[in-house]
Amino acid sequence: MNVHHNDVTNNLSLGDALYSGTPSAAGGVSFCTGADSYKFNYNWVCGNMSGGDAGGVAHAGFSNDGIISHNWIIFNQSQNPTIPTNGGGLAVLGAAPDATARMARNAATP
Repeated sequence: MNVHHNDVTNNLSLGDALYSGTPSAAGGVSFCTGADSYKFNYNWVCGNMSGGDAGGVAHAGFSNDGIISHNWIIFNQSQNPTIPTNGGGLAVLGAAPDATARMARNAATP
């Protein structure tokens, strides 16, 4: 996938409900697990907002050979009054924990 020469401005991303514990994707552009060999080049990412991680651009999970280069990523925000957020402009995040693995781990802990 080649995403280039775009104007990504004034977008908003919220979780399933305002003030919830469910984080949301990036306000502007999200690349998730399996987006191998993507290129995100020569884009203008400005004025986006997220109630989770990455107001502008997020790379979340595992993808081989993704490239983010030659972009303007400015004036983006990430904030939520109930959960911590990361990456106002750009966030490179690991994959979210698997719910079944988390439940099994919690059940095994006395």
